[in-house]
Amino acid sequence: MKLSNEEMARCIEDWMQSIKTESEKRISTYYVALFVMNEIAGGIELREVTADDYFRARIPATPECWYLRKDGTLCNRKRIVFPPTKTDWGRIVGFGIYDSPHKGHLLSFGLLTVSMRVPSGSTVTFRKGELTPFN
Repeated sequence: MKLSNEEMARCIEDWMQSIKTESEKRISTYYVALFVMNEIAGGIELREVTADDYFRARIPATPECWYLRKDGTLCNRKRIVFPPTKTDWGRIVGFGIYDSPHKGHLLSFGLLTVSMRVPSGSTVTFRKGELTPFN
């Protein structure tokens, strides 16, 4: 059975609403954060970029911006672009999706297929379908 685009959008919206907790149901915007990796005693840690010119990308929490892949993972439907950097952000290895522009709750996260070095003057861009958080 083939679904129309409208039926598919309704299915995705229903699915997105069904997986949200009560506090998440009020979320209308997701904030995409970037993570770098640090070596620490006994292993490694992921932490959010701390540069003065860094802030999370604001993306509406709607089916127009996110879709469900055939394998059941959530993925970005639109390009995600961070503003040009004024400082070095380091080597980005992962991302997180939060419910707030600062602190907040980490709702999901993922690792980049290929890490990226972000020197001063760079623009971090993720193509449609490039970010797939772990479920």
